Amino acid sequence: MFSALLKDRVPSAEKYTVAALKGHVLKFHKISKDGSGKCDAFETKSPEDIVYGVLFEISENEKQDLDSKEGLGDGYENGYAHGREDEENERWGPEDMGIGPDYNPLI
Repeated sequence: MFSALLKDRVPSAEKYTVAALKGHVLKFHKISKDGSGKCDAFETKSPEDIVYGVLFEISENEKQDLDSKEGLGDGYENGYAHGREDEENERWGPEDMGIGPDYNPLI
């Protein structure tokens, strides 16, 4: 998500770290309400596939509002992802897992 948009939706959002998520590729395979494409880190389980991204910390009391604005439950699910900051520092963190396996944007 664009950092300025995230800050607008969740004022407490602060950059935590940059991390790599192995076994995933970035896919633009969901159509937004405005007709634009949306992307997510799609799990491939292939160790050669890596998505790099920024992890943010947010206040717990803002998560429900963010979930509502992002459409949690309408093609998006919560989950956990295991990312690597560098060779010594591994991180576990919540991730909007993006498009559910049964989501069809053409319906």
